[in-house]
Amino acid sequence: YQLSGMQHAYPSVASITDRFAEVVARHPDKAAISNRHQTLSYQELDNQAKQLANAILAACPEPKVVALYMRNDIEFVIAMLAALKIGAAYTTLSLKDPVARHQYQLSDSNADVIVSLHEHSQTLATFNHTNIAEVFCDTSLADTDITAGFEPMCIAPSEVATIIYTSGTTGNPKGTLLSHAAISSLALDNHSYQHQPQDSFIQLANPAFDATLFEIWSALLNGAEVHLGYQDSLNSAAQLRATLQTLNITSMFLTRSLFDTLLLQDEHIFASLTHLLVGGEALTESIVNKLLASTSCPKHFINGYGPTECTTFTTVQTMSKQQSEIAIGKPIPGRAVAVVGRNNELLPLGCPGELVVCGHGVAARYLNNPTLNSEKFVSLNLFGSMQKYYRTGDLVYWNAQQQLCYINRGDQQVKVRGFRIELAEIEHHLNQLADIDSCAVIAKKQQAQTLLHAYLVIKPAADQAAVLSHCKTQLTKQLPSYMMPHSFNVLSALPLTPNGKLDKTKLPEPEL
Repeated sequence: YQLSGMQHAYPSVASITDRFAEVVARHPDKAAISNRHQTLSYQELDNQAKQLANAILAACPEPKVVALYMRNDIEFVIAMLAALKIGAAYTTLSLKDPVARHQYQLSDSNADVIVSLHEHSQTLATFNHTNIAEVFCDTSLADTDITAGFEPMCIAPSEVATIIYTSGTTGNPKGTLLSHAAISSLALDNHSYQHQPQDSFIQLANPAFDATLFEIWSALLNGAEVHLGYQDSLNSAAQLRATLQTLNITSMFLTRSLFDTLLLQDEHIFASLTHLLVGGEALTESIVNKLLASTSCPKHFINGYGPTECTTFTTVQTMSKQQSEIAIGKPIPGRAVAVVGRNNELLPLGCPGELVVCGHGVAARYLNNPTLNSEKFVSLNLFGSMQKYYRTGDLVYWNAQQQLCYINRGDQQVKVRGFRIELAEIEHHLNQLADIDSCAVIAKKQQAQTLLHAYLVIKPAADQAAVLSHCKTQLTKQLPSYMMPHSFNVLSALPLTPNGKLDKTKLPEPEL
């Protein structure tokens, strides 16, 4: 069985700017974006974006790429929209990244303009960007004389809207080109999310992370409101719960690691939500079932899967009952998927293979990377015609319910004593144990051999020594000897990256 996708109707694909103009005309006075101090209506947001667009054009008459360097707050959204209105693509420089990465991103993207705030001027002075114009939002938005005379541009849905940089195997990040059609089709997927103008989103992801596309554009292209500037709410479950309730948030996205951490602190934290999307990593079965068994599970509790190259979400699965296996579901409208073998042959139910994706969400290409483009973006005839597919590198299979189930990265196998091992298999067995809240298993080369090390977050009330003994006993029953971790290390919490994923670089040295 294969699901060829394109199975649900969705609004015709439009540019982000055209769709946004429709929303402004329909809801001019409705709240669009808010922070702790300010709210802008759709008309006010549109006016300020035009004002900033004029300022950008005054600094650089024909910009192709606009780099954004600022925190994810109201000005960030204004700058995104301004860049798109003048037909440019935007790329976001994360405030948390080192200067060397910023330098590379500016050079690789061939950015024409940096849009920022005056509070970052000293940092910008350290960038080597003599040929790049600077525009400061706070100055430009204070100058009301530059508002008039903005002429809307005709922008094709196929044009590039954003360049998102993710880690690359060469040591330099790789830029992924995503089109207006890719983003608008994600945002306008009313089959999967059913978002309405009365919804209220909270934007919490790193602004350089692709989840931001969902958080912001799913709100603004559907006439909903998005709240920004609340990243400090992630400091604790109590703080986030209070924020969600105070702002009447209905929709939010979290990475799996953040979701696990917050739910273990407070199983009622998400009770006020209508939509909760979790993704970025394979979900933890025991923690998913903990929420599903509670009285505080949101109406739409969704597992969202998708690489950056496929615009945030490719498949989704709504979870409404206890899960014996965590499925990543079926493709959202406008996407098609297939599970293929080594020779690009379609594979049947239950047979693991690589997931390939085509449709509106697939990136145009990587920027300045022809070798990787030819490897990852391929033409295949799987359903009667040649289509461009993205090779995800993820191993999946179709289950009996014709849902996709994620196994692991195809390239994250490790070899120990001549045996190929999937680390996720060891993690799966550890996560089945009642006293384990979360875990991670890594492979580490030490001298001439590769050793496995387990990192465990144990329930606070559990006896640590007893839990470790039980872990070893149970794994011995479940796994061959070559898959047994060489060490078991107890942590209070797993370290996370700014994007909320496991940060393996910050795991402490294993106890040998």
